[in-house]
Amino acid sequence: MRKTGHVTYSGLYGVQTLPGSRQPSVRVVLPLALGSLQVFLKPSAGLDGSFHLHSPIGRFGANGAYLVLERYDETLSARRVPLNEHFHLYVDEDGDVRADHSLKLWNIPAVRLHYRMRRQA
Repeated sequence: MRKTGHVTYSGLYGVQTLPGSRQPSVRVVLPLALGSLQVFLKPSAGLDGSFHLHSPIGRFGANGAYLVLERYDETLSARRVPLNEHFHLYVDEDGDVRADHSLKLWNIPAVRLHYRMRRQA
């Protein structure tokens, strides 16, 4: 939180190549009480030099969102969830990095966020 400096939620970010894919994906792991939400985002470059990350709705094993739960017998269960997420990152006229972030449940808009990342002097 900006006023208090407290972190309200955090995730683990990394790079992962999914089985059967040649292109690495950005992997985001968000902790939950009995497991995690894991999102695999496909990176791509825009013709204008911008950067895109996309987690489409699709088949199991492809980029997208997965709910991973640990069962009482310590086995894991993974299911695709119908989240469609897109990040569009670009540099604005002031040299700040901007990001437009949209999240849809199926094709229903759920969240739209806009970020600005500025270097500290």
